[in-house]
Amino acid sequence: MLLLGEDFSTSYDSATFQSKIKEYGIENVLDAPKNLPTNALLFLPIAWLPPLQAKIAWTLFSVLCLYLALYFLFKSYDIQFFSPGGMVVCIMILLFKPIYVNIALGQMYLFLLALFSSAVYCMRANYLTTTGTLISTALLLKGYGAFPFVFAAFIHRKFKLWVTVFLLPIVFLITLPFFGLNSWQIYYESVFITLGRLPLDSHVAYQTINGWVRHLLIVDETLPTVPNYYFPAWIVEITVGITLLYVVLYIGYYANRHAKQNIALSFAACVAASVIIAPLAEEYHYVLFLPLFTGMVSITLLKRKTFRELMLTDYLLVLSFLFMAMPLGYTKLQSIEFPVFLLAYPKLYAGLLMLFLFGHYVRNQTKTYFH
Repeated sequence: MLLLGEDFSTSYDSATFQSKIKEYGIENVLDAPKNLPTNALLFLPIAWLPPLQAKIAWTLFSVLCLYLALYFLFKSYDIQFFSPGGMVVCIMILLFKPIYVNIALGQMYLFLLALFSSAVYCMRANYLTTTGTLISTALLLKGYGAFPFVFAAFIHRKFKLWVTVFLLPIVFLITLPFFGLNSWQIYYESVFITLGRLPLDSHVAYQTINGWVRHLLIVDETLPTVPNYYFPAWIVEITVGITLLYVVLYIGYYANRHAKQNIALSFAACVAASVIIAPLAEEYHYVLFLPLFTGMVSITLLKRKTFRELMLTDYLLVLSFLFMAMPLGYTKLQSIEFPVFLLAYPKLYAGLLMLFLFGHYVRNQTKTYFH
């Protein structure tokens, strides 16, 4: 639509969006528009291609992004690719199901993974302008990266990092003639202020804290999971807010404590936390845990010389990864009543466990704060 100069604001109407999907020859796809208008900019280079050719081109681009992500992560954590440990880590990552869900659905999270993995390396190398540019690109195209940016800005407090984010309003103004102010207004009214608050947003497909709390507390006749009690909306909102705040403070606290020892790992923890604190996040979002997992492996498992040196936390780290990596039929538990439906959030629990292990590692490494 953007390429043809059509009114982009109409893409936020579900009926129009679905009709356009069929008009362009894409079958068996049912989706609702929830992305920023600027999200379309990334797909412009392939928008002129027929659907099948565009999918092939995007798949090749996604594979390239995965390669770049692995390259920068291994470089950030000093992992030698052809070493035994490096090969094991690489094989584990290549068995990570969210990668293939991204490719199958044509999602852009492998591109975001490449951006954030590059940012992890740039944080370690102190390339602040490049770091800010990478985070700003993620913010501009997908709205991802606010928490990692706040962490980076708090740690460095340097103008070089901020200047790239200050360019976002300029980019917004430049693209405004293409999207129109109406597109942004409709996006704000129909998507932004309701994101994560609609009844279907508490479906177990969304493995987030927001979805878990709303699934637990909100009664919905179409989703009869908790039929025996009712909580007012304000209690739900406060519970969600307090839970999210606790996770943010926990990760922010330990990321700050560990910044001088391993700023790359601290930044990766903030990237990973962005998944579970997001209003919505499906399985394919969890590729953004790979920077944290790779970093945790580099300082734990790869440091063990024998199996006898392995600790309980090492096994828990592998367990959390496996629960993210494996194909689990948790969506079948959507309509199961409390408390069984609590088993329907394995990816979320695995993410929380990995973040807890990060905090546990930092707590054992240093007793200082605000270096």
